Amino acid sequence: DTNQINPAVAPGAHWVKVYNGCDTVTEGFYVKAQYPVSVDLGNDTTFCGTSLWLYSGVGHHGQEILWSDNSTLPQLNVSQTGTYWVKITNACGVFTDTINITINDYPTGISKDTIEKCVTSGVWIKTKNIIGATYQWSNGSNAHSTYAASSGKYWVTVSNVCDTIHDTVVVKDVHPIA
Repeated sequence: DTNQINPAVAPGAHWVKVYNGCDTVTEGFYVKAQYPVSVDLGNDTTFCGTSLWLYSGVGHHGQEILWSDNSTLPQLNVSQTGTYWVKITNACGVFTDTINITINDYPTGISKDTIEKCVTSGVWIKTKNIIGATYQWSNGSNAHSTYAASSGKYWVTVSNVCDTIHDTVVVKDVHPIA
């Protein structure tokens, strides 16, 4: 009977043979299976560094991949704190997952070993302003920068979830030309 269709044909190579009383026709075909996709970007993540890779867990074979930035590769490079999602579509449906990523900078110190200032004024000493970091200067300041009114050695300790660093700078007086 040519009206019968078997909807539960297993993946793989198959053939069908049809006889109509006069002729026999044999036709081969291949059934490719698609299955529901398990998408898991993992738990929300906080890390130290500049970037990390997110992986969809699938390739392109019969599946459409769409990331929150509209890219369509199986992986996504993340370099900013934010919420990211991936959507995988195949013949079985649409499958999604979302992850929150927090990227923390490593603490940095003072960019110079020696800073010169005019003997009649002061100078600002700065480190990078990192969200969530704590700062402790030798003169008692707890901001990312401090004002050095006099010459001498100044130190800072910068701490966050990534690391703790200690750095020192020497402030030297320069006298006006007489």
